[in-house]
Amino acid sequence: MRPLRLSALARVALGLALAWSVGQPAFAAGLPAAASPTLAAHGLLATPPPTRPVTVHVRLWAYDIGRVDLKEGTCAFDGSVELLWPPGTGPRASDPRPFEIMNAVEAHIEDYGAVLQAGKLTQSFRVHATLRLDVDLQRYPFDTQRLTVQLEHPLWTLEHFRMVADSQADPKVNLRRDRLGHDVRLRDWNLVGVRDGTSEVIYAAEEHFSRYQFAVDVRRSILPFLVGDLVPIALMVLLGLGATFLPGKALDAKLLLTVLALLVAVELQVGGAERMPRTGYLLLSDWMYVLSYLSISLTVAHAIIEHRLTLADRLQAARRVRWWGFAVAAAVFFVPVALMMATRA
Repeated sequence: MRPLRLSALARVALGLALAWSVGQPAFAAGLPAAASPTLAAHGLLATPPPTRPVTVHVRLWAYDIGRVDLKEGTCAFDGSVELLWPPGTGPRASDPRPFEIMNAVEAHIEDYGAVLQAGKLTQSFRVHATLRLDVDLQRYPFDTQRLTVQLEHPLWTLEHFRMVADSQADPKVNLRRDRLGHDVRLRDWNLVGVRDGTSEVIYAAEEHFSRYQFAVDVRRSILPFLVGDLVPIALMVLLGLGATFLPGKALDAKLLLTVLALLVAVELQVGGAERMPRTGYLLLSDWMYVLSYLSISLTVAHAIIEHRLTLADRLQAARRVRWWGFAVAAAVFFVPVALMMATRA
């Protein structure tokens, strides 16, 4: 039997195959024990969580909060985050950044490094972000909104990484005075309060994560609504009610005033709705427009009835319809609106 002859190309291929079969176990042996086989096959090594739970004290400074856009449900945030822990117990140099902003549409985070202060390591980050808001407009224009920053570790669960809020670590801290920048001025909004805290968030597969939240509560200033919405619609209701003072036989003039007032009221509501996000519920301001429509419609109704009674020469009954209709139409709008204003707090 003749000996098998291999071509030069076949010998090279055989050598490469032998080298790979010998080197693969050695390569796998050099991987960290916690590395995922799938990730290792692609040359990516997952950072293993710490062997002991890491507890980190979180401080957040808000230098500026602006561009509150309720239609888009966003606001701009400029501030910094500090993480504090005793030496030898916190995140390691090789670990990923210990937080992500969970409600950020976009964010730029710069790591300023860590320093030892008062026996604790303090790692500082500068944050510029556009934040997503959970907008509730049911009580618009007397609504209160919460502007939040939500921090959470991107990889490690609660058993490996726990956040402690500033107010939990130091109950005497005044967040509004000490953590909110003096330059924070929210146009059309009044500051109500500042709070922070931590909570446990549960995802699929029963994964529990520690979340830190810094919240600024703001209440809408009522003056822009009074000038831009309430006064114009009240003028339209008064315009419709003014038809009451025209002679009973002047039905055309009465209808002209009331229909004009109704059309302008509808246009005011359409213009106001364009400034607000779409919702699946009626706003408090929508009820104000509904009341204005009802008031103007009652004015039209009693004007027609008064006109018919006047033509029938029932002047006494026509007079009663005029003034009772005027009183009811005015009360339908102004009494509920006055109650809304009185109970806006």
